[in-house]
Amino acid sequence: MLTTLLTSIQTALTASKAFVLSGLLPVTLFALASGALLARVHPGFGAWVFSADAARAPVVGVAALVWVAAAYTLSALGPTLLEVLEGKHPPVSWLSSLLYGRHWERRRALLSRYRDCAREEAEFQRKAEAWKKRLVVARRIGAARGTCTEDPATAARLHDVLRRSRRGEAVRADAVNTATRELHGLLVRNSAELEASARSAALRRAHEQLIEAIDDAWARHRFERIHLYNLIQFRYPGAPEAHEPGSSLSSLAPTAMGNVGRTIRSYALTRYGMDLDIFWTRLQKTVQASKDFHTVLQDTKILVDSLVALTWLAGLFTAGWMLVLPWIASSTIEFLVVGVLGPPLTVACYALACRSYGVFADLLRSAVDLYRLDLLKELRIPLPYGSEEEKRLWEDLGRLTGYGRPMAIIYERGGVR
Repeated sequence: MLTTLLTSIQTALTASKAFVLSGLLPVTLFALASGALLARVHPGFGAWVFSADAARAPVVGVAALVWVAAAYTLSALGPTLLEVLEGKHPPVSWLSSLLYGRHWERRRALLSRYRDCAREEAEFQRKAEAWKKRLVVARRIGAARGTCTEDPATAARLHDVLRRSRRGEAVRADAVNTATRELHGLLVRNSAELEASARSAALRRAHEQLIEAIDDAWARHRFERIHLYNLIQFRYPGAPEAHEPGSSLSSLAPTAMGNVGRTIRSYALTRYGMDLDIFWTRLQKTVQASKDFHTVLQDTKILVDSLVALTWLAGLFTAGWMLVLPWIASSTIEFLVVGVLGPPLTVACYALACRSYGVFADLLRSAVDLYRLDLLKELRIPLPYGSEEEKRLWEDLGRLTGYGRPMAIIYERGGVR
């Protein structure tokens, strides 16, 4: 009976993808790395591991049980370990005052770049066509002169704009404005239509290249603005546009992972007025009805948990062995190897965990977009007619279900009308 029970438990555990990837695999890698290092500093341990001594069988059995128990414990602690890296619990929360400032400065720098790109794009949108028309008119005036006596190469600012455009660098509107004035003067005083004149041909090329540079700079600022907008909204809570002072939507976490996690709630609140702290557990049931999407969501969460576990174990391996090696190692080589490779490996695991968490957060945002109205159907609440009505509906539902405030809700059946 006991054997059957243990077998069923083992089958259930090993068949679980979450247990294997977020518990068994990280613990196995930790055990192998620790065993290899211990065999390096203590040759007797390596000889004992590979010996055929029957007396070691009980020790191996106990080690196997400890291995499985550690893997199961690590898998079960996955959500807590994630929350620690988000800055919600000690020891990371103890460092909040030190870590917060860095993320505040980074978000502030991104916002500054975003607003600068938005201003530049607006300038190009307002002036680009006027620049082009001005150059066309100037070229017509110059064509009537029938001569070309000036070399376009003397226009330093014009050629600086063209050179930067060819290199793929961002060109500001004021630089383009100056280059346009220079080229305008050249086109008015010289003809760009003389086939036999090298200077006229160079002037004609400069005109064509500046038109292309204007379009390219405009498109580049538009692309960069959109890129920065997405970067801000997917890395930090809140939105690049101005929001209400003191709003919890823009409240930063002390860590990168914590800020990614907060983007999920801020997205649902800013778009739909839906508080996921209240509605996520209810939305889960609706999401589970779509097996394909739910499978992708679960697989991504497993990857996040696995990388979080690897981050913790890499840090534990580095810190633990750097404390132990000075006492048991016969040389400094092992200490240097752990000290040099351990911290970058831990940081790399954390960076990968943040990237995977970003993908998971994006899937959760998609779940809100795709399944929130299905949740209303599950709750027997009529669908709203527009976005403003939907926001009011989710806010009222949040006050009723989350905070117990009396709100008048209309149902499709059995409700008060």
